[in-house]
Amino acid sequence: MGNEKFTWVIKNFSSDSESKTIVSDKFVIGGCKWCLVAFPTGNQFPSHLSLYLMVASYKTLPCGWRRHTRFSITVVNHLSSQEKKEDWFDEYNPLCGYSKMLPLTKLNAEEGGFVVNDEVKIIAEVDVLEVIGELDVSEESHEVEPLKRMRLNGDDGAVSSHLDKETSLVDVNGFLVLPSQAESVKRIFEKHPDMALEFRVKDQNMRTSCINLLLNIINTLCQSLQDLSTDDLSQEEKVLTYLKDSGFKVDWLERKLEEVKNKKIEEQFSKTQIQVVEEKLKIFKQKCSEIEALLEKEKEELKDSKQKCSDMEALLEKEKTKVLAAARAPPLTLDDVYENIYHCFVFVCRRLMAYPKGFKDGSYLSLYLMVATRKNLPCEWRRHVKFRLTVVNQLSDELSQQRGEFMFCEFYICFKLYAKKLGFLVNDEVKIVAEVDVLEVIGELDVLEASQEVTQPLKRVKLNEDDGASVKESINVNGFQVLPSQVEYLKRIFEKHPDMALEFRVKNQTMRTSCINLLLNVIETLCQSLQDFCIDDLSQAKKALMYLKDSGFKVDWLERKLEEVRETKIEAQFSKTRMQELEEELKEELKNLKQKWLDKEAMLEKEKTKVLAAAKTHTLTLDDVL
Repeated sequence: MGNEKFTWVIKNFSSDSESKTIVSDKFVIGGCKWCLVAFPTGNQFPSHLSLYLMVASYKTLPCGWRRHTRFSITVVNHLSSQEKKEDWFDEYNPLCGYSKMLPLTKLNAEEGGFVVNDEVKIIAEVDVLEVIGELDVSEESHEVEPLKRMRLNGDDGAVSSHLDKETSLVDVNGFLVLPSQAESVKRIFEKHPDMALEFRVKDQNMRTSCINLLLNIINTLCQSLQDLSTDDLSQEEKVLTYLKDSGFKVDWLERKLEEVKNKKIEEQFSKTQIQVVEEKLKIFKQKCSEIEALLEKEKEELKDSKQKCSDMEALLEKEKTKVLAAARAPPLTLDDVYENIYHCFVFVCRRLMAYPKGFKDGSYLSLYLMVATRKNLPCEWRRHVKFRLTVVNQLSDELSQQRGEFMFCEFYICFKLYAKKLGFLVNDEVKIVAEVDVLEVIGELDVLEASQEVTQPLKRVKLNEDDGASVKESINVNGFQVLPSQVEYLKRIFEKHPDMALEFRVKNQTMRTSCINLLLNVIETLCQSLQDFCIDDLSQAKKALMYLKDSGFKVDWLERKLEEVRETKIEAQFSKTRMQELEEELKEELKNLKQKWLDKEAMLEKEKTKVLAAAKTHTLTLDDVL
């Protein structure tokens, strides 16, 4: 029969769209009852309207029914969205349609949208091509027997008579098929003669239904891969299982279906790989663009760097010119103390260096203590010195000084002292006092004292604080050479922390002694009272601990103690600052109270004066009263 239409108008669509499913009224086309099913917010794809054509009476139809249908579904507006499809409906697949019929953004668009006056109009055109099983409604007074195959004429829509249908079927190996199917069924039985030997069903309708299922599987496998979906092939697997359970020997068809399924999976994988490669290519192109932009930026920065290098070279040449000019200048005198760069004073094995205009900062006087013979000493020499530098105030008892305890090596120690106060420069003279106490020497002495020779270089010696001359050999404690005065101290440390130096791999004894002395100095710093060190001292101690940790010492215990002392110091500083603030506030409050007290006393005296004056002038007589 020809195409027939069914128009479905969904009213109050905005309120109905809140429900997941909307089902139309039933309608009859081709002797079959149908209905339309809509998913306003999508079935599998939430961003689309989903529409399906469904066999309305599929639950009441007998086993083996099928409907071959060509249909189209149209969502109407002035543009109209239409989809066409041809498919089989059966008990496994009673509805067919479109999961992505129309995007919701397009459906609900204000301009050119499909919702008009809160109504959506849908037209279904259905052409029933073939029916296996009962019709729901008899057409043109013809009786329809159950499970008989009927072909509906597409020209006049009339149903062929029962006699016509019987004569149109051909028997092939006990199966009634259409003449157009006879040749295909014969070829199948020629290739697989024992295919239906175990199929015991006698009812011709069921036999015809089964052979049609087999032919449909073969027709499906003959389609191109593009026309097949994985779901179609999965459905055909279920049909094959049904046929095998019914007694058909279809292993050959099962193998062919598996081959097609594998090819389909491979095709889908290839498509996915192509998409992945395309995406990677897109990302790669984007990265190339970014790298090109970065390269351009780097070129600009390189250009700027070259310019800066040129400027630095010019500045260096200028400074070289200044240095050469200074080298050619006449010798310095004391009268030039504030006009020239520095003076040097040499005593025994030490040297003082002064920069009247500062080494780096022109607003400070800079003083240095330097080892004078450092260039002649052997490698790895060291001097442990406690010293004090004093700039003497010649007009008062005040002294401006800095002191410290350091290991001298190949670095200078610099102190900056203010020189702005009066009294440090008198009669064009500056008086500087250096007090040096050499605690320890690693390497050769510069000058042999008290006729004692040091025969072995790079030996650790301890200078006596009384006469500065006696030499004491170091003692080994857990592989570290230390002074006798340090032995008991270091033993106690290793008793408490025996694994402290297990990962310290340095073999050179000079370096090992240097590191253990650094550790002892950190501990000595922490043992001082809070008033004797500052936060900067603790920061320096923390840097020393980090150096020891990097060298292989396990000093977490000392690090924790350092952190505790640091927090205590910060808390003490905060408390001191807060105490000063409270003192200032108290002073201000006392000052205000005192001022108020004085004001009150002045007011009181003023009132007393008024009372006394009134008392003297207010003595009345009888005449005054009368």
